[in-house]
Amino acid sequence: LLLGIFAPLGLSACGNGSTSSSGDGVIPVKKPIAIIAGGGSYAAGIGQVFAFNLNTESLVQIGESVGNCAIKSLTQTIDGTIYAAGCDDSGFGGVYSTNDGTSWTTIESGLGLSSITSMASNGDIVYAGGNVSYSGGENNSGGIFTFKNGVPVVGNLIESQIGFGAVSSMAISPDGVLYTGNLDAYNSLSALGLISSVSSESATTIQSGIGYLDCPINALALKSGNLYAAGCDESGTGAIYKYSGGVGPVESLATGLGLGAVYGLKSLAVADDGTVYAGGVGAAPNVGGVVYKYANGTPTTLESGIGENECPITALTLDHDGTLYAGGCDSNGNGAIYKYANDVWSTLESGIPGSQINSLVVVYQ
Repeated sequence: LLLGIFAPLGLSACGNGSTSSSGDGVIPVKKPIAIIAGGGSYAAGIGQVFAFNLNTESLVQIGESVGNCAIKSLTQTIDGTIYAAGCDDSGFGGVYSTNDGTSWTTIESGLGLSSITSMASNGDIVYAGGNVSYSGGENNSGGIFTFKNGVPVVGNLIESQIGFGAVSSMAISPDGVLYTGNLDAYNSLSALGLISSVSSESATTIQSGIGYLDCPINALALKSGNLYAAGCDESGTGAIYKYSGGVGPVESLATGLGLGAVYGLKSLAVADDGTVYAGGVGAAPNVGGVVYKYANGTPTTLESGIGENECPITALTLDHDGTLYAGGCDSNGNGAIYKYANDVWSTLESGIPGSQINSLVVVYQ
């Protein structure tokens, strides 16, 4: 435990937290006390992280703004350290950490070709996905960097030939298998990539050609040995997929969700009972954020018309009581955090500076 990690919130300790919003990860057995929210704005050139105290219902910014683009992803290690990923001051990938809740340490800058777009952790090692170039190959492929104890692991670029473009989503299983989602190698359709282990330094494709032109797999989540994925269907609307291991194939659970024009689904969370929650942009006339619930073979709309038009729900996470938290925009285009519990949808915080909330992590005490 790190005592005083969130002193600005009046929290005395930070226990084992969820390692990411997309994996089974470290399972805390304590009470959720705060929601950490990453966001900011490309237009304003800022990355920001906030902490919302669930006890006092108050919000503070953690440290100063970092980099020159929005924070894309958050994760937490078993010692309570929060990692944030986005850009450095020059627009390349940057990874930051805080273990006191008051200031950020730059772990690495100058990573890849642009922003770090996804992260996951097994509680010890942090994996950060972006886009890189490699000699003699594709000039813009997915790459994964690794960090441990607040420093880059030697040879930390563990894979540099994962499909096309940035690694847009990651999830890690309890036995250490890292799954990634982005575009396939021909920049034509979505693909799911697999790294069998950190030491293998290779990526194995589970399935390519999923969905629609230039629509990547935007979110991954693991639950009970099943991998769930969110992206587009063949018409460009949102879709939820499931992979149960082995030789596959990837199964389509739900299609035709949300607004077309390659918006797809942007976020994903899976409950212990297998209920899937997916966020994106709703179809007309409610083209604000939307959250879908997939259970018993049927997708339903949990909430729609959330926030500003065409601003998706870009972050979803569940605490261990089954409460769902969502991140996106309010009606004025600023960041907002929402909560769904006991069949009631509510706004925890709105008017958060920046364009939207991109990532959420639950902190426990």
